Amino acid sequence: MLRHISQDQNRNTVKTMKRALVRRCLACLAQIVGLLIVGLMGVSPALAADIELDVLRMEGESQQQLQARALQAAFTRAVYNEALDLLPGQLQPLRSELLYSFLSNRSAKYIQGYSDVSNEHISNGVRIYAHVAVNRNALKKMLQDLGILYTVDAFLPYTLSMGQGMGSIGEQITRLQFLSGLSSIHGVKPRLTLESGPQDVWSGHLESDAGEWRSRSKDLEVLWLTLWGNYFSRTGMAARGNKAMSVQVVGWKAPDDIRIFDEELQTWEHSVSAAELVDVSLEAGGLTARWQILTDKVQEVQQALDVRLASQGLTVLLHSPDAALDVQPTAGSQLAAP
Repeated sequence: MLRHISQDQNRNTVKTMKRALVRRCLACLAQIVGLLIVGLMGVSPALAADIELDVLRMEGESQQQLQARALQAAFTRAVYNEALDLLPGQLQPLRSELLYSFLSNRSAKYIQGYSDVSNEHISNGVRIYAHVAVNRNALKKMLQDLGILYTVDAFLPYTLSMGQGMGSIGEQITRLQFLSGLSSIHGVKPRLTLESGPQDVWSGHLESDAGEWRSRSKDLEVLWLTLWGNYFSRTGMAARGNKAMSVQVVGWKAPDDIRIFDEELQTWEHSVSAAELVDVSLEAGGLTARWQILTDKVQEVQQALDVRLASQGLTVLLHSPDAALDVQPTAGSQLAAP
């Protein structure tokens, strides 16, 4: 009898140990998946391109200085090429030149990596070859803030008011407004007021029917991007007829699959104006990922989602917070409950 009880106790002990081991394994798995999800949410899709560029030597410039400047020029060219590719139309030649100049001072912010750099000596200079990866999401956000993404085909009228002592930046303002696609006309909104303050700090106040914003900066370009970024984030997408969609995809097997699809989604620029991965969760049926999408081609996006995801056995749930958006379920998608 005592031996029988001891065997039962042993069996119970083994069962308890197994359950504890399973719990620990599941906890470890959840931690691993959690880390993968955190890494996934931080991914910024990039597109790599091969750049070939000739850079002439400046007077008194050493070979090392020339090569460093050539690499910077390759970065600027890569970012500039991607910027032109992101725009919905073709810029006027002067605006293209202004865009290149604008990017030359900030292109490093949009470089995610580079490789295969080599130099070839040419007459009075160097020819550089490089494989450069550009952060298209960050670059697109900057183009939105600048306004150029929405004013390729038509300039936006606005009123400009400048305080005393601002004459020294008149030329810079002219370049910025032409680059952004703005046309200064008195008495219309939006209305931008710029003033100079102590310690070389510029202040700005932008008023519009969509809202009003204030900002201060020692860098006029930063001030410009901040103010107009607020304006265009409210009005730019609507001006292009974009509507918001929430796309929830259920049943992913691995975070890598979500990452790959997210990168692919960023390339649907003909039908998707913006796409952001906002949530990834681990559920009983696998991983669930949710995107916020802005599009003016709702049915086209739905069909593309069905074609891309239905073959993988994934469930696509669509929802729009905008009552004016007519979202109809297609063969592989479902309408989510409001």
